[in-house]
Amino acid sequence: MPRTINENSNFEINNDSIYKETNENDKNKYDDIVVEKEQELLFVYSSKIKKLGEELVDRNNKLKNLEEKFKLFQDDFLYNLKVLEERDKELENFEKTIVDMKEENEKKKETIINLNFQLNVKNKEIVCLEEKNKKQEKTYEESIMNLKNEFNNACENNEKLLNRKLDDYSQLINDLKNQLTESLSTIKKQK
Repeated sequence: MPRTINENSNFEINNDSIYKETNENDKNKYDDIVVEKEQELLFVYSSKIKKLGEELVDRNNKLKNLEEKFKLFQDDFLYNLKVLEERDKELENFEKTIVDMKEENEKKKETIINLNFQLNVKNKEIVCLEEKNKKQEKTYEESIMNLKNEFNNACENNEKLLNRKLDDYSQLINDLKNQLTESLSTIKKQK
């Protein structure tokens, strides 16, 4: 029974066994079978080669697509990496700015504490000065009141003195008028 070759089977030709089994008459038949088997093998192998070629083309296309996708992913990755590096730089700048601002805030806090201390000292000085001013105002007011009282007393005394002197002068004027009148009358009498 002749053997058939399918795509998945392995076919080996054992020349010694074939020659022993066949005789001279079968030699032509054998040659025909060998040629037929060679053609079958050739067809199988050419089909396999064709199929492998198509698979190779298909795989090359898939590889090309994968390479293109890889290139796109690589470009995206590099772009994203660049964006991340820029963001990292921005974050570093923000962190530096935040650190600088914190240091500046600490300095300002110290300055505020110092200024508050100085303000408290100045407020205490102001309170002391206000108390001193109040005491001085009270002293000045008392002095002014005393001076007013003294002035009023002096004015009253001067007024009394002036009134007495006015009275005295009025009396003197009256006396002088009387004397003048008497003198005039005496002179008239003597004439």
